[in-house]
Amino acid sequence: MQTRILAFVNLIRLPNLIMLALVQVLMVLVFLPAFIPSFEFETWKLISLISSVCFIAAGGNLINAYFDQQTDLINKSKHYNNYKHLGKRRCLISYAVLSTIGLILGFWLSFNSNNYLALVIYGFVFISLFMYSKYLKGSFLVGNILVSLVVGLSLLLPWVLGVDEKTFHLQDPVFQLLLSYILFAAVINFARELAKDAEDVVGDFATNHQTFAILMGKKRTQQFIQILVFICLIGLVYAYFRFFAGQLIPMLYIFLALVSSGIIIFVKTGKAKHKKDFSKLSMLFKIWMFLGLISLGFYGWV
Repeated sequence: MQTRILAFVNLIRLPNLIMLALVQVLMVLVFLPAFIPSFEFETWKLISLISSVCFIAAGGNLINAYFDQQTDLINKSKHYNNYKHLGKRRCLISYAVLSTIGLILGFWLSFNSNNYLALVIYGFVFISLFMYSKYLKGSFLVGNILVSLVVGLSLLLPWVLGVDEKTFHLQDPVFQLLLSYILFAAVINFARELAKDAEDVVGDFATNHQTFAILMGKKRTQQFIQILVFICLIGLVYAYFRFFAGQLIPMLYIFLALVSSGIIIFVKTGKAKHKKDFSKLSMLFKIWMFLGLISLGFYGWV
C-alpha cells in the first residue's frame, strides 16, 4: 500500500505541482495586488484556481506515464518502476478522476467569474495534455512547443480570471511584465523539453519517435538549446532596463541569480555528452525557472 502511494506521488510529480501552486499564490496575493490596487481575488477563487490547475497537471503527468511506459522501460527511467507499482488500471482511474475534478473546478470557476476565455484555456490545456502524451510527445518540436504553451497559459490564468479586461489592455506595462514572466517560463520549458529528448534518445529511437534530438542529432540539439538560453539571457537584461532600471534589488537578483544561472546552463549545455549530463541539465532548467518565477513574490516589498 505504501509503495503504491509513493509511486502515485512520484508519478504526479508532486514537487512540480507544489511549485505550480506557489506561483499561482504569488501571482494572486503579491504580484497583481502590488500593481493593481483595486485587484480582488476571493479565497474560494484562489483555492479553486490552485486545485483545478494542479489536478489537471497531475492527471497530465499520469497519462503521460501511461503512454510512455515502453520508452521509460528502455531508458531505465524511474517513472517505469513507479508505473509498475501503481498499475495500469489505477493509473488510468487516477488520471480520469483527477482530470475530471480539475476540469469541473476550472469550468465552475470560469462560469462563476463570467469568464469564457478562462473556460477555453481550461479546455485547451486538458485536451493538449492528452494529445501530447498520446500523439505528439515523439513528434518533431510540435509536442515540445505545445507543452511549453500550456505552461505559459497556466501563468496567464490569474490575470484572465482576476483582471477586468475593460480596465487594462495588452499595452499595459503590468501585463507586459507578466508576459515577460510567461515567455521566460515557456522558453525555458521548451529548452528543458529538448534536453529531456536528448537524455531519452535511446528509448525514443527504439519506439520510432521523431524528436528533434533524433532527427537533428545531439550536437545540433545542444546548439539549439544554447540559442534558447541566450535568448532568455538577452530577455532578462532587456526586462531589467525595461521595467527596473536603476533599482538595486531587482538588478542584484536578475544578474546574480538569474543571468549567472543562465550562463552556467549555457556552458554546461555545450559540455553535455552523456545521458546523466542531460538529466542534470534538465534539473538545472527547472531550478532556473523556479528562481525566475519566485521573484513574483518580491513585489510586495521591493
